[in-house]
Amino acid sequence: MVALLCAIVLGIAWILDKPASAFIDASLYSFFLWLGGIIIVIFPAVQYKQLKNEFQVGGWKVALAALLNVSGYILFIKAITMTDASRVVVVDSLTGIFVVLGGIIILKEYDHIWRKIIAAIIAFVGVYLLR
Repeated sequence: MVALLCAIVLGIAWILDKPASAFIDASLYSFFLWLGGIIIVIFPAVQYKQLKNEFQVGGWKVALAALLNVSGYILFIKAITMTDASRVVVVDSLTGIFVVLGGIIILKEYDHIWRKIIAAIIAFVGVYLLR
């Protein structure tokens, strides 16, 4: 239920990103969105000890994941300012397929592998039909 709500909210955010980013540079727009999100997340609960723990567990991978996430979002904003958002969102939806395959291959998550592969195929068909 939470994942469904997250998908709905993310879809609404994507719809709003196109007109909101039309008059401002993609990097600056992304900066303001990330700043707002960080303020919401950090002030109520995150402590320095928790952040330090995360970096000790994940090491350089946490910083790399954060960098890739921010870079991907900036590129997404840049893409929707350059062309139709409906085309960009379809391409961006392929992320789910790459996550499933990455989980299987890189993270070696082999339990229920056929379910994951079938889910990736269904997701690919869904993305193809959106095209």
